[in-house]
Amino acid sequence: VLRPTPVAELLDAVQATWADRLAADGKELVVVSTLSPGQAVRTDPRVAAQVVGNLIDNARKYSREAADPRVWVWAKPGPRGRVLIEVED
Repeated sequence: VLRPTPVAELLDAVQATWADRLAADGKELVVVSTLSPGQAVRTDPRVAAQVVGNLIDNARKYSREAADPRVWVWAKPGPRGRVLIEVED
């Protein structure tokens, strides 16, 4: 169900779900937002968290041998008033 969702709420859910899983693999989840406080998006928060979680899981799996153990989640302003959420390993 689409609804206005604070991006901070979505990022908190991702952090709560993935930080310990990554730590168990010797990784660190780093979540950074350059959005204004209270920024919201119209989305299904469950689906959005699942999509971001899939990207984090891929980063976890395919960066096992990486020298840098961090997996980054970035939330930042995008074009035309959109919000970008990126996962980087």
